[in-house]
Amino acid sequence: MSEFTTGGIFKGAAIGGAAAGIANIILYFIGGAAGAEYLMPQPGSGELGAIPVPMPFMMSLVPSLLGGAVLVALTKFAGEKAWTIFLAIMGLAFLMMAPGPVMQMGEDTTAIVVLEVMHVVAVLGTWFGISRFGKG
Repeated sequence: MSEFTTGGIFKGAAIGGAAAGIANIILYFIGGAAGAEYLMPQPGSGELGAIPVPMPFMMSLVPSLLGGAVLVALTKFAGEKAWTIFLAIMGLAFLMMAPGPVMQMGEDTTAIVVLEVMHVVAVLGTWFGISRFGKG
């Protein structure tokens, strides 16, 4: 029960990503109630539009599953160091994504704070899901 399995990794990534997605949709509505408008330039038009409600769920689940795929590959090539390397990659990805809300939300401080918290929730969901269910 000490080694990661492919099925366990994807199960954990799916559960963790989905749980984080649900939590992030709740945060989306809490932020909206607190005044966040979540306005950002829309692809193709440049006009401002609100982030769609399903987006926090999808942006939690899909990266979690992609992270699971990265961990599966690492287990094949890095052996016992796979989890440590994965955590480092996940930490770097988080740091690279952290400036996004600040750059896209402009003056909407409430939206910036809520979106930054959503990033933390997504990372923690992936970490917890895979660490809890990834080993067989």
